[in-house]
Amino acid sequence: MWKVLGRDAELVRIGELWMEGITALASDYEDFETFKELMTQADLTYLHNTQDDVHAFILQFPETVQKEELDFLSSFVRMVREEAEVPTISFQDRPQRCRLVFTSEQEPELLGLNKTEGFSSGALFKPIFDSWDKPRQ
Repeated sequence: MWKVLGRDAELVRIGELWMEGITALASDYEDFETFKELMTQADLTYLHNTQDDVHAFILQFPETVQKEELDFLSSFVRMVREEAEVPTISFQDRPQRCRLVFTSEQEPELLGLNKTEGFSSGALFKPIFDSWDKPRQ
């Protein structure tokens, strides 16, 4: 039923199969080694928004990865996807919409055991609350 880059897939393995498939498709290209080196640093999260039926592949990179490198990856993966003769994801042989996100920005964690220091909900919203008490200038 589900296919990722032409290969049969179980929903829980779509992210893993996408990473394997895009790497295999990219192996014939000149910049493959640069691509492979950068992709080994990625932490892939796959999400499926069933409300809008959109699939998302979020590749989180360390902060040391520069914007130019992310731009290279984005262009390179787009080129590989466009030249592939199969859809990125399909369900019952109907292509599905998908998004790729490449980022090296770290979001502060507001809740949970590993809260980012200075970003508790009170500290984060205190300046906003304080501004409500001050007269406008």
